[in-house]
Amino acid sequence: MAKDVKAYQLEITGVLLDDIIKGGATPNVKEHLVQLRVKSLRDTEDLLAHVGIAEAKQFIEDNPHPRLWRLLAEASLKKLDLETAEAAFVRCSNYPGIQLIKRLRTIQLEALQRAEIGAFFGEFDEAEKLYMDVDRRDCAVRLRQTLCDWFRTVQLYRLGPGTSDQQMENAWREIGHHYMNMRAWDSAKEYYEKAHHIEGLMDALYGLEQYDELVGCMHKLPEKSPQLAKLGQMLATVGMCEQAVAASLKLGDVKSAVSSCIGLRQWGLAVELAQKYKMPQINTLLSKHAAQLLQEGKLPEAIELQRKAGRYLDSARLLLKMAEAEVEKKSDYVRIKQLYVLSGLLAEEYIEKQMALQAGGPSRAAVLAQLNPDDAVLIEQIWHHAEAYHYMLLAQRQLRSGLLHSAVISALRLREYEDVLDVEVLFALACCADRSFGTCSKAFIKLEAIETISEGRRLQYEELAISIFSRYDPKDNKVKHVSCYTCETPVADCSTLCPSCGNRFPPCIASGQPLTNPTGAWQCSGCYHVAHPLEMTSRKTCPLCHRLIAPAKGAVEI
Repeated sequence: MAKDVKAYQLEITGVLLDDIIKGGATPNVKEHLVQLRVKSLRDTEDLLAHVGIAEAKQFIEDNPHPRLWRLLAEASLKKLDLETAEAAFVRCSNYPGIQLIKRLRTIQLEALQRAEIGAFFGEFDEAEKLYMDVDRRDCAVRLRQTLCDWFRTVQLYRLGPGTSDQQMENAWREIGHHYMNMRAWDSAKEYYEKAHHIEGLMDALYGLEQYDELVGCMHKLPEKSPQLAKLGQMLATVGMCEQAVAASLKLGDVKSAVSSCIGLRQWGLAVELAQKYKMPQINTLLSKHAAQLLQEGKLPEAIELQRKAGRYLDSARLLLKMAEAEVEKKSDYVRIKQLYVLSGLLAEEYIEKQMALQAGGPSRAAVLAQLNPDDAVLIEQIWHHAEAYHYMLLAQRQLRSGLLHSAVISALRLREYEDVLDVEVLFALACCADRSFGTCSKAFIKLEAIETISEGRRLQYEELAISIFSRYDPKDNKVKHVSCYTCETPVADCSTLCPSCGNRFPPCIASGQPLTNPTGAWQCSGCYHVAHPLEMTSRKTCPLCHRLIAPAKGAVEI
């Protein structure tokens, strides 16, 4: 039992269980706790209160206990008996008390000694009053600073002269920290502004989501300031990429600027910075990230990544893969055409970029001739596929609209794209509707010769051909003729080549008609395909790539 008494500083805590049992369901625990002080503790307190220090000291020596020695030390301090207090603090191993005695011995003024003793016992207001009574405002300020009572510190600073701006700013900064810990962002912002504490102000503005003012902090910081790194990270977390880059560049940390761009997927800006500051590792990083996106099956994201990074040809290759996947799924022709056209436009952006990099402004044909052969073939194949689906859709639209002869001409142009699409069925249908039975007969012969169709489908073609040509002679209607723009040889209006000089007639992307006189034809500034000027008078976009037609771009020579 004695050991337990020492452990509880000569006090025993009891619980009134009977009262708890008789009470309600949720009893007040504090009302049922009883503190029982042992006899030696009570006797010591009586001796100190009514007899004196010496008698109490003798009693404690006869009944030693750290709690009793501490009582003696505290009573001796209040009576400024430093010798007895020091001996008692030593006996109870109270190191802060021993340090206090040493400090008191260096103080000559009794009022200051009592103020120090009051602060030691937690009587802070009384200690402050004693300091102020003896005109020691500095000691009162130090006391409040030790207690982190910065509000009272500011009040004490204002009570008299001699307070520097630095001292006030330090107090205001600490008050700002206080409000910041309480997440009172507005109050924290107010005191940080008074203290000119930029780092704290940045935290408060970030908490208030006042990002425009947060950007303004960048202009208040000098170059190479470490706080610029923190500011850049803050701006990057809220998606303000350009501002985050500006902060990192002001710090002189280009790597962090590029990392912010990559984290926010601003690949174009990342590449621009990498090129400006000669960081070759950006290409490796882009390739790695694109490979990761492809591995995760995020093909559209990978395409956007390459496009924003300015790697247009790589982006065009990925779009080509997407288009090929749609072809395998037998998707709608419109969607397939759109994907091929987008791929082609990206390839054209690559060509324009190469033209801009070279001095003298070379032509598109000259740049194409300088490209890697594989890249040149790739660009040609992309547009070849885009044209195939474009003319297929055009011929179907003409056929439904009743433009039968135009549908025949467009379908005839589609024979140049038999490596992409099966065109004979459409061609035969268009010729039959146009009553061009001679050309229709040739189409049926080719249909029946296709090796990949089933035997049942071949028999159906034969029966359909018999039913048509048993009623109509395999002859075409009167063929219209036009003159070749070079040798003036009359050629059929559906011909793609001049039989005399061998000139190839480019197709009009609006109507499918061969341009037998391409001089003065309209040319798209995006995909570089041509059309008859009359076909473009009522159009606002290119029929193939749907690029807006600029009014200043009239007819061009090709």
